[in-house]
Amino acid sequence: MKSRLALLFLLFVLITLAAAQQPNLPAPSNPFRGTEGKTVMIISPHPDDDIIGAAGALSYLSGHNNKVVTIFLTSGEVGTYDAALKPERLRAIRMKEAGEAYKALGFNDAEQVWFGYPDDGLDFAPMQEVRQRLVKEIRKRKPDVVFALDPGATFFRYHYHDHRVAAIASVDALNSATLPLKYPDLGPAYKVPNIWYFYTGEPTTRVDISDVLDKKVAALGAHRSQFSPAHEHYEDPGPPVERKILEDFIALFTGNSKQELFRHVTEP
Repeated sequence: MKSRLALLFLLFVLITLAAAQQPNLPAPSNPFRGTEGKTVMIISPHPDDDIIGAAGALSYLSGHNNKVVTIFLTSGEVGTYDAALKPERLRAIRMKEAGEAYKALGFNDAEQVWFGYPDDGLDFAPMQEVRQRLVKEIRKRKPDVVFALDPGATFFRYHYHDHRVAAIASVDALNSATLPLKYPDLGPAYKVPNIWYFYTGEPTTRVDISDVLDKKVAALGAHRSQFSPAHEHYEDPGPPVERKILEDFIALFTGNSKQELFRHVTEP
């Protein structure tokens, strides 16, 4: 667990440095405001990455007849310093927290699909199976918009292990879903029109989320098990997470809690 958190901290540092080294961040824009009647899919390695990376964008999509489905590759069942917690209990806690996070964003009927691969163990999951399961979901649901971790444009991007696998599995599945001769038993080929990669070092879109930051903070705060004091000693009920902790945590990924960065593509 300590190695996982150390690697996660390294990821934060790398993303922060990458953001700091962007001399020409794109001008703020908001392609999500006013989007209506769409199917939105998020592919997330753990319950909370979806919120950290894209909750601001999702906030703009709520209340406009947009349908949201999130695919969680793992359940985050070992993400704690509390030795008294068992993985089975933490899995249930984190699944409940994920539902509460989407309610905070205004998606009371958001759907979660849990693939159930081992937390901190995606590197050892059968990659062909992961890709096929993602292709099946993409072809079945035909999302208009997909949010996923950025595998990198110019070069493959370093992510710590579960994130690295999630990024590459996502782009591979998005590509495979377009090919009619690839996995024909999983449904007709389908191309996602708009893909928004988060946790990116090559942003093409910067969204000012100041007016929905309260929603993002509330959604991330729903993942109470991941922040002090619950991260060290979980109690239910327990105290809410301090807002400063949540905003500082968000800022580690973009350099500023009031913005989100994406790399937008229309080709996987």
